[in-house]
Amino acid sequence: MNQVQIIVLALIALGLVILGIAAQQALARMRKQKQEKVQQLQLRNRNLQSVLQIVPQELMSKTLKQFILSSMQANIDEALSLKPEQTQFWQDQTLELQELQKAPANQSKIDSVEKANTIRHGLKSLQQEVKLSHKDKRLDNKQGKDLLVEVELKMLMAAGHFYRLMAERSFQATDYKNAYAACQKLLDTYQKSKHKDQLQTEILKAKGLLKNIHNAWLGERQEKDKADAEVLASRMLEWEKDQDSWKKSQLYDD
Repeated sequence: MNQVQIIVLALIALGLVILGIAAQQALARMRKQKQEKVQQLQLRNRNLQSVLQIVPQELMSKTLKQFILSSMQANIDEALSLKPEQTQFWQDQTLELQELQKAPANQSKIDSVEKANTIRHGLKSLQQEVKLSHKDKRLDNKQGKDLLVEVELKMLMAAGHFYRLMAERSFQATDYKNAYAACQKLLDTYQKSKHKDQLQTEILKAKGLLKNIHNAWLGERQEKDKADAEVLASRMLEWEKDQDSWKKSQLYDD
């Protein structure tokens, strides 16, 4: 074997080593990408489960709930295809999802700013899932658009339900000033939205509540003014009596 052949064989061997290293690196990258994708799918499912737990029934339509459950199952199926060696784990996840589907609906009320913000944050997670599902070709353009509009409406209604509850509570407590302010915020939330045409029923309800608060507040002020006038008249009468008494005492003194 001459020197040229030795050099050629060395170059071939070096090339094979380089190809082997490159192949190993490519496989490592693929494993890393798969692992990252699986972690992303698991995070998406945790976020969706959180949405089911924190969003009250009054804001959770059948359409949204069905989308959440089907998305969670699709995420499990995709993760299984990426990690088939963990079949038992993903089967357990499916069983947990079936139990979650049977769980009673959240009956809580949006009675604090913190709760309203938590629900809005959950709905934003749902909004992101809709976008990802459309990107993954699970939803067509119309399905994606319709779901996004519904989620945006629920976000508006989350704020609206909080303002309505605050207005009604203040109204019942005859705190008309705060009741009026809360109801005005409720009305502004709906009327200033780009979806106001789809919120006409809610807007009419808010206007009705605002009118009732205004009338009650006006009635209270009129009653107060009447009472103040009666007090003033009573005081004037007492003053006049005092004046008459003083004049008579002066007359007798003279």
